Amino acid sequence: MKRIIKSPSVNAVCLGLLTAFYSIIFIATSGNSDFIKALYYSRLSALEDFLIVDRYFWLNWSKFLADGQQKYIAFALIAITAAVIIMLLLRRRPLDEYHVDRLLFCLIAALVITIIAIAMFYLSFFFASHTIVENFTLFIAVHWAAVVLSDFVFVILCNRN
Repeated sequence: MKRIIKSPSVNAVCLGLLTAFYSIIFIATSGNSDFIKALYYSRLSALEDFLIVDRYFWLNWSKFLADGQQKYIAFALIAITAAVIIMLLLRRRPLDEYHVDRLLFCLIAALVITIIAIAMFYLSFFFASHTIVENFTLFIAVHWAAVVLSDFVFVILCNRN
């Protein structure tokens, strides 16, 4: 594994491809009528089932998605990914052991955040299975933002040394 991630271009390509994939999905669903119809919380008749604590967050998240605002998440991910890719590609030599260990630490941090997000996703789905679109969209946004931001922290730390 360490041998693969020693090359900054491998990191850049993987990050770029997956960010492109998630961004296309976020942009394509932005304003899509079928996507909006699939949102449970955006329907007024569904508002009676909520606990008060849940209502404000999920109503606002659903409204955010129904308004097509997830494209801004995609734009932010694209911008940060572009900065990471530029900084990675400007580094012409392979990463040394110190930098590989830092990258692994950053990726482990993203993994921990993703594991916590999976647990929260499961609990949220367990208590409200009818909200799969809102839950899954939030999970993907949190997961990929954690990965992109951890890589961003890595390149900042890497460029300092």
